[in-house]
Amino acid sequence: LPGSSINRVYEESRAEYGRIIAELNAMKDAILGYLSAHTTRYGEDGGLYAVNPTSFIRTEYLKHNGSWYKADVMPYASAKLTPAGAAAEKTFRITRDGMENAKISVEFSSVGYITSIKSKATGREYVQGLTNRLVAYTDRKKSFNAWDIDIKYPDRAKYYYDATGSKTYQDGASLVRETSYKCGRSTLRQKVILKFDADYLIFETEVVDWNLKHKMLRADIYPAAFDKKATYDIQFGNITRSTGTATLKDYAQFEVCAHKWADVSNEKMGFGLSVLNDCKYGYRIKNGLISLNLLRRTTSPDKLADKGTHTFTYVLYPHEGGVFDGNTIPLGYEINNPLIVTEKELEITTAALTGKKNILTETIKPAYRGGGTILRFYETEGRSTVTSLKIGLPYKEVYEADMLERPIGGIDLDHVKFSPYEIKTILVK
Repeated sequence: LPGSSINRVYEESRAEYGRIIAELNAMKDAILGYLSAHTTRYGEDGGLYAVNPTSFIRTEYLKHNGSWYKADVMPYASAKLTPAGAAAEKTFRITRDGMENAKISVEFSSVGYITSIKSKATGREYVQGLTNRLVAYTDRKKSFNAWDIDIKYPDRAKYYYDATGSKTYQDGASLVRETSYKCGRSTLRQKVILKFDADYLIFETEVVDWNLKHKMLRADIYPAAFDKKATYDIQFGNITRSTGTATLKDYAQFEVCAHKWADVSNEKMGFGLSVLNDCKYGYRIKNGLISLNLLRRTTSPDKLADKGTHTFTYVLYPHEGGVFDGNTIPLGYEINNPLIVTEKELEITTAALTGKKNILTETIKPAYRGGGTILRFYETEGRSTVTSLKIGLPYKEVYEADMLERPIGGIDLDHVKFSPYEIKTILVK
């Protein structure tokens, strides 16, 4: 069913997803228990372990049961967490209107929005104007209210969320700017989080009592570097679209979709800005503005559409160079695939590792038929590449397969050729 369903669909799907999530969590616990029971012991008792469900090496700080830990985990592997310690104390700094770590400094306006994100290494400014401004745009009722967005909505009346109170504090290995906002009868709470040694900002957002009928809530971001093209994440790749309005085609792309991120980078200026999300997929990137669609309050076919409380997270990642020069792609996977933390002792070695950063392990799963394991890799940057593929799973035979998992021939894992954005399926037995 489409996202523009009636209220009964949402009520039933919430109940069904609740059941599915409980079943999956029970399955996950059983799998972790099995892996722990088959782990070789090295005399280490207790402690916490993390499982990395992504294709990237991850070094990050995380909070678990009120305590902070550091994780260093290889792709599709596990590692023991270590206490975060006090290293962050030396690089964090809080001011009346800002906060900073060793990599970036952030300043806020009196109404709660960001006025500056600067690199500590270069002094480069990554944003301009009031950034992360929360705006309720007029969303005129159309014939197909939930399906259609008025193409002229940027020119219609706007309502701004303004801060009613804020505080900045340290929470272990992170600094937090926590702000309450109000617009009409709708209130919103947001934590802007800067972690130790991070070069990006996390926006943990809770919208309370969202009830602004025929309004569309958006986060408006003004990057200091803009260009004629923006890059958008899609499944197994990405796509570029125009940021202009000169042609009818460009003008019609006033609202486009992306999966985990969208990015604007300027080659001549040498830097860019990515906006990443964990569940919000509508973007407008036009006229120097990146606008992320957060909520709408339509009335047809569902009179209660989106009414109530919502929680979601998005991220601003300023970077040097183009979209592929920074960590936009790994960060998108990390935001959507958090480390799995367990008290069970684990020793999971890397299941798959690629020799080039633009070749990503997207899928590891049992083969649909005939036994064995399927691994899917794809090229992420639109360029031909030769790489090695290391598979840490035990196997005796390896084949290249088609998308239906049927073997099509042998493969030399030390010398694998990828064409731009190619998906390769590997079967091991």
